[in-house]
Amino acid sequence: MPKVISMQQLKILLQTPPVRIIDIRQPAEYKENKLFATENIPYDTLIRYPDKYLKPNEAVYLICDNGSGSFRCAKILEIQGYTAVSIRYGYIGIGGTGACNKVWK
Repeated sequence: MPKVISMQQLKILLQTPPVRIIDIRQPAEYKENKLFATENIPYDTLIRYPDKYLKPNEAVYLICDNGSGSFRCAKILEIQGYTAVSIRYGYIGIGGTGACNKVWK
C-alpha cells in the first residue's frame, strides 16, 4: 500500500528541499493552474515509462485533482519498485486549483 501524506505534511517537507512533486493531470489541466513546485508528467505516461522519469532510490510525491489518481499511480509505481507518495485529496485539499498560488506562496 503506498504512503499518503496531507497537504500540511507536504508543506513541511518543502521546507527542506529537494522535494520532487509530480502533477499527473493532463497538460491542459496543468497549464491552467498548478502548484509552483510541480512538474507535469501525465498519469498514463508515468506508469508506462517510469524508468524514463524516475530513479529507483528517489521518493516522488504525486498530485492530481482529488487524490484518487495519484494513489492509483503510486500503487502501480510501488509495485514496479519506485518510491511514490500520494498527496491526499490532491488540489481539492487546498481548495481547488484556483487556490494554489494564494495558499503556497
